[in-house]
This record gives sequence, C-alpha cells and structure tokens, in this order.
Amino acid sequence: MNLILTSSLENRNTGHVPAQEAYRVLENVYRKVSAKYGDKVTLLSDLNKGAEDPVITCRIVGDFYEYFTQEPDKAAAAEALRMILSQ
Repeated sequence: MNLILTSSLENRNTGHVPAQEAYRVLENVYRKVSAKYGDKVTLLSDLNKGAEDPVITCRIVGDFYEYFTQEPDKAAAAEALRMILSQ
C-alpha cells in the first residue's frame, strides 16, 4: 500500500496500465459497493454525512478496499487506487 501511495503522490502510472482498465476496476468496485449499501455509498463523498453514521461508513470503506484486492487485474486495481488517492 505504501508503494501505491508514493506513486500516487508522484502522479505516475508505474504499471503502464491504460486509464480505461483502471476505470473498469473503479466501475466494478463501485457496482459492488452500491449493490451492498445502496444510497449509503454517498457517505463516502461527504465527510459530515460520514461522521453521522461512522459504523456504516467504516464498513463501506473496508469493503471498498477489500473489493480492490479481489480484482483479478492487480496492476489495474493498483492504478485505480493511485487515481483515487491522487485526487
């Protein structure tokens, strides 16, 4: 995880993964999280709302990262995380 964070700060694609492959991973992860949590997924985009329901927010975040580890294309999953963390 530290290597992913470091490379996100450097704004580089270390695996030469096409952006469309990283976006595909993001779509897959978002679909899974949305299927499980529905509208509560919006808790991740608003810190104040997330603080109102910290237990669910924590579960969503945990599942969010777990779904990345389940992706078969590890390079694309890492690039997708780099994209998110560099925002």
